[in-house]
Amino acid sequence: MNSAAPMLHVARTYDQLKLDVQNSETAIRLLLGRYERSSAFAAWSSLYRSIEELINLPFSLRESPALLRILLGLDMIQLDVQSLRRLVLDLEARFGTPQRDRFMMAFVQCSAVATHALPSLVGRDGVPRNVGQLIGFLQAHRRHFLAVGYLIPSYCTGSLSVLPQDGLNIILPIVAGNGPQVTGAQNGMLIKKACDSLGITQAEQAELAMLDDLFLEPERLRITEITPPIAGIEMLKSKEQLPIAVFSAQELRNEIIEMEAAYAEFDLSGTEFASVAALARVLSKHAKDGYNITLAPAEFDEVVARCRPSKRLMNELSAGAHDYASALDCVSPFIFSDGMFRTTVTLVMRFCYRWRSISLDRGKRYQIRSGFIFEKAVSDALVSQGFTDLGVKRIQSQEFDVLMMREGVLWNVQCKNNFTDLATVTSTPALFASYNKRLVRQYERAISKELAREHLLKERFSADRIYHLVVTRFPVVCAERRIVPFSRISTFFTLADQLERDKSSK
Repeated sequence: MNSAAPMLHVARTYDQLKLDVQNSETAIRLLLGRYERSSAFAAWSSLYRSIEELINLPFSLRESPALLRILLGLDMIQLDVQSLRRLVLDLEARFGTPQRDRFMMAFVQCSAVATHALPSLVGRDGVPRNVGQLIGFLQAHRRHFLAVGYLIPSYCTGSLSVLPQDGLNIILPIVAGNGPQVTGAQNGMLIKKACDSLGITQAEQAELAMLDDLFLEPERLRITEITPPIAGIEMLKSKEQLPIAVFSAQELRNEIIEMEAAYAEFDLSGTEFASVAALARVLSKHAKDGYNITLAPAEFDEVVARCRPSKRLMNELSAGAHDYASALDCVSPFIFSDGMFRTTVTLVMRFCYRWRSISLDRGKRYQIRSGFIFEKAVSDALVSQGFTDLGVKRIQSQEFDVLMMREGVLWNVQCKNNFTDLATVTSTPALFASYNKRLVRQYERAISKELAREHLLKERFSADRIYHLVVTRFPVVCAERRIVPFSRISTFFTLADQLERDKSSK
């Protein structure tokens, strides 16, 4: 379960939070229930494509810094017509008329709601002032926009037709209003259950830090944290040349190659991911415009059967969602609407990443190797914040994960790469609380173990002040500040300063 900006309602009881979820779910059903399914889905589909393209447009313009500056700085409230005209002409020259038109539609719609509707939903301070801030807002709410698409086929049972230009006006109140109410209340329920199971009052964490700064879920080993082996480097030579487009079928196929190359040492192609990759490659051939993929039921069955998926994989291809909360966790690439199976190259790629993790996590070698790489990621993050890596892994036959020095203070950091599928445990507060308690107790014992062998560090480094912390890949709820979720590693220095101040004040 994910949220752009979770509101925890910490003063409310568990039952009140549960009622908040039910009321918000009811409001979403009533809002969507007024509209006719076909036109609503078409409007959502067009809107979601524009959002995806706008979020990824800076990557497509990274070789054109001047143009990128114009894009990101374009004012949403006080429109600079001359800058907009220049930007639009450049976008058309690079990407063609359809891309230009989608950008203009998205920009005009977002500019209008930023002026009128959005302030009442997120407050004036939350309104994006320029395109750079707009991209951040859309990225933070991306899952919410997608969740609406999963619900339209079952929720839209009315007769009101939706015009393409009205999609944002209809969907935004859900995405910026009701949706965050659902996730905020559910996060509050998770935290309250977790605190009850630990026998503590409300934990000091202001939020359940599920997502990192890029709004990504935790993974045991990100593709950005691994270097392809020699065999993988050879695979990369088969990548295709990309057309000048924000999204394309070629990019989908290239990203599959990059995954297979990066994880070649774990034989990713020998796992169930092989079926997913085969399916994605076949589907890419059906992306006539480089983005949308639509299959009739018979064609869908034929394509899927050709790739020989497992029963579990087959079930997840178009599982859909029964309510807003489950829609946020849904990773099915296909949405069945108007008698057709519909997906996009971005949804297929998202599904590939999901099954890459599922397939790899079962391997013992991968679990061990990813642990060492996780230690390196933690070390690099701390070095970037002014800590000095002591480069010591063993003292008198005792192993240590990450040892850092900063201003004469030694920081002994244990790295816990525990990982489980978030949707599995966060869907049920009691299940999350049980898993959370098990991890917290494990981490508390790890800190106690380090305290017991602190003398080894004092003898080796002549350090008077030593702090023992745990950095965990899976975010947990607890009252112990020395347990740090990796999703908040970029603020480790702030925690270090606070621990130092607390110790000085005693």
